[in-house]
Amino acid sequence: LVLFMNSMFPWYMWNNSVLQLSMCLTVLVSALLFITGRKIFAITKSSLQLILIVLVAYVVYLMIHGGLLGVGLTFIVWVFVILLKERYKRQLLSFITKWFSILILVSLTTYIFYLLGFSIPPSTIVWNDGQYIHYNYYTFLISTNATDFFRFMSIFMEPGHMTMGLVPLIMANRFDLKNRYVLILFIAGLFSFSLAAYITMFLGYVLFNLSRNRIKHLAGSFLVVASVVLIVNAFPLGHEVLDYFLWDRLEFEDGTIVGNNRTTQAFDRVYENVMNSPQRWFGDQDVDIEAYGGISGFKKFLVTDGLCSIIVWVLLYLYNAFRRRNKDVLILSSIILLLLFQNAYPMWHCVFFCYCLGAAELSKRDYNGTNLICTSEK
Repeated sequence: LVLFMNSMFPWYMWNNSVLQLSMCLTVLVSALLFITGRKIFAITKSSLQLILIVLVAYVVYLMIHGGLLGVGLTFIVWVFVILLKERYKRQLLSFITKWFSILILVSLTTYIFYLLGFSIPPSTIVWNDGQYIHYNYYTFLISTNATDFFRFMSIFMEPGHMTMGLVPLIMANRFDLKNRYVLILFIAGLFSFSLAAYITMFLGYVLFNLSRNRIKHLAGSFLVVASVVLIVNAFPLGHEVLDYFLWDRLEFEDGTIVGNNRTTQAFDRVYENVMNSPQRWFGDQDVDIEAYGGISGFKKFLVTDGLCSIIVWVLLYLYNAFRRRNKDVLILSSIILLLLFQNAYPMWHCVFFCYCLGAAELSKRDYNGTNLICTSEK
């Protein structure tokens, strides 16, 4: 849970080594469990294949960026997650879902009180020499650059960072809104006013219902959502919020969606130059990304890491869908890849944990644990 949250950059790990320390502790505990023969790990042919793809992805990353210690710790953590037996993967997913949603509920509740005018005096927190400057209310953050309405991002660096953990976690739980913990995460996603969160949650909800032929249920849900939107839009404040965060961002301008503003025109020219040069395979590390402001997405990733990296990561996040031949796992993989298209952070623990643990949860009815080589028990 700590690694899951830390990968989204909560305020308590800014300008310190909390992430590295938590990875070291996780590696130590996992290694002790493996060595002492606890019956929670199993080595299978499929797990070794996935580990091999992860290894290739990290070797390519090391070739481009270096950073052996951090990459090595992340790789070891992922290996232990991959080697977990299926039932323990499902239990770990349930644990993360429960406690992350409880923490989000506390954060969201205090955020709503803040909107109503009840809050404690905040401190100011700064990251990376002023790249991010937020008012810290301890259970949630508010950007100092916010205008009239403050998007919910809990304790994380920005709403998009929260989305990277929240949306895959909802999908890994089959978008089961009857599960109160999933419902909490869904409501938090709505308060984020993140276009990426809205689009991916909408697609995920539709696809999971279609996979079960729940057409009537889907039609009823659309009617309820449409009614709520019309009611909210009827009020001046609701109309203003929907216009600013949703309708205006869905407009097309120069052949693209206005809300898809992950790069600048200047960076788009850099992207085109790199893609038309030999550097397109492993990226151009001489490009000063920070000079182009707050950019993210697949274009940034291609410029810094190249086509070889993106091919390996796409293969990694599609592997479980091909191996398990399960529609729900394919939906999970597709939604994660769509998120990575918008925010290219394939190495974040929150993304991979949801992918790996969610595949076990979504295919628990038809996965029989074949290809077993050995377990960690003595």
